[in-house]
Amino acid sequence: MNRITSTVLSLALVLSVVAPVAASAQSTNTFNTTLTMGSRGSAVVALQSFLVSKGLLTMPAGVAMGYFGGLTKSAVAAYQISKGITPAAGYFGPVTRAAANADSMGGTTTTTTGGTTTTTPVTTSGVEGSLTVNLAPSPSNNSNVQTSSDVLVYGLEFKAKIADVAVQTVDLQVSTTLSGSAENPSTLINTIKVWDGSNVIATVPVTSTTFTKDSNQVYYVRLSGLNFLVPKDATKNLIVSFSTNSIDSDRVVTIDGYNTSSVRAVSGNGISSFYNVDGTTYTRTHTFKRPGTSTLTLSAASSPLRSMNNRVNTTDSVTVPALNFNVKSDTGDSKIVTVTATSSVSGETITNLTYKLYDGSTLLDSKTGSTSIVFSNLSIAVPKDVTKTLSIMVEYPATSSSVTNPYIASTTVSSVTYEKPNGSN
Repeated sequence: MNRITSTVLSLALVLSVVAPVAASAQSTNTFNTTLTMGSRGSAVVALQSFLVSKGLLTMPAGVAMGYFGGLTKSAVAAYQISKGITPAAGYFGPVTRAAANADSMGGTTTTTTGGTTTTTPVTTSGVEGSLTVNLAPSPSNNSNVQTSSDVLVYGLEFKAKIADVAVQTVDLQVSTTLSGSAENPSTLINTIKVWDGSNVIATVPVTSTTFTKDSNQVYYVRLSGLNFLVPKDATKNLIVSFSTNSIDSDRVVTIDGYNTSSVRAVSGNGISSFYNVDGTTYTRTHTFKRPGTSTLTLSAASSPLRSMNNRVNTTDSVTVPALNFNVKSDTGDSKIVTVTATSSVSGETITNLTYKLYDGSTLLDSKTGSTSIVFSNLSIAVPKDVTKTLSIMVEYPATSSSVTNPYIASTTVSSVTYEKPNGSN
């Protein structure tokens, strides 16, 4: 028995040297040894060969199999996640061995964890298919992400030809920058999910070691164990979402495929094929902003008021337009709570002018004053990216004496106080 096992492992090792990630035929290993960090020997070689065949492990050039190190631990954890085994700690114990043994024998793998049974169908049509891969139209780029849970950030569109094809792994390059400086994406991201429609097919809890940095200082992550089946002649979208930590500054996140073998897919005959989704054609960019923020801008109306003459007599007051101005909310929704205006009047002395603030034809507030007017206790909603035009009207009172000098009046808005979505001003 030992000699037969040795022969199989020797063959697996030769295949891994020629094509480390392309090994796809079903292994016939039987796993009966618990393995963990520091383990050595033929059982580790068998495990590593199995993980290579699943696309979960790529041995570094020049590094021989046989030692259970950090890369193997991460690959085992990825396999456990794909099988719903918890905790996904990278420990190759009885539950994980049972799942691996079932996978090695082919057919349908059934893994039981905590009373939950997960069944993974294995395609056995025997026909080799292929995929066309495009960047999915949705989700699109988003420069104003203000949510933190299951934010859709990336999508790939697959179409299968000739036969059914199952996508097993997707390698994504993730660039996260704060004020132009790169940082580990785990600073922002705490969970990655992969979606098939409304179904979550993989969940990756993110730690500081989830993303790997290569020699070019590029961070990438492997999403494995997907079993995302694309039926022949069908088109399906695979969607990725991020859940994020709370942030105090904007982060720009760019996502695309990592290197030329970004996607590994398996046909019904067990052959692995690789697809390149690396480059600008496959890139999405999002800006994650601090939730609850907004910015209100104030500007002159596109059709400002012109100078005009109005008459006031001893019995009748007159109300005239004084100012039109625009407010626009960027980043998020805003709510105006106060508007402060200043007014200057030359000529006759006037102490009881009435200023009125309007939103269209709706009177919002009315104040009596002379030089500084504060419209308060307002609740003017200004949705994100909406420009609203407000106006100030001035009522000049009737005068009981002869007016020898004309009123010359001007009005400006000196400040606007608004409430952000998080309740702060």
